[in-house]
Amino acid sequence: MNLSRSSYGEIIRTEFSGAILAAAHALAIEAAAKRRIPAAYDEMAWERVNARVGNKRIGVAVHHEIYDVSPSLRSALVCVREVEGTKYGVKTVAKTYYIVSRHGRGIRVTEANKARAAKAAKQSAELGQALANLKSHA
Repeated sequence: MNLSRSSYGEIIRTEFSGAILAAAHALAIEAAAKRRIPAAYDEMAWERVNARVGNKRIGVAVHHEIYDVSPSLRSALVCVREVEGTKYGVKTVAKTYYIVSRHGRGIRVTEANKARAAKAAKQSAELGQALANLKSHA
């Protein structure tokens, strides 16, 4: 199964990937509920900076982005991205990659190597290929 990815390696939502991304986001939400990864939130609002610049998104947010999912939908590579919006624009403050997996009746979370996770996601075309690459180097 080939996936569409952004230039950063994130899986892009398409008609095909919608159900896969929903299952992966459910894993991320469950891990956040158990305080294993930071919870996603968005406290950004449009504010008028001045007449010349116009409106900008001001505030902070944490997003869960899905970079890979195992074919069984029991594991996902999740990027927790923290962003900050100021009158100068929106910038990424931090990115942390986690491998979130079902384990029995619970969730197992392992922090992934940042450089290796991003590179594996960018280079993989198949579902689960980046996760397999990360697990083989662990």
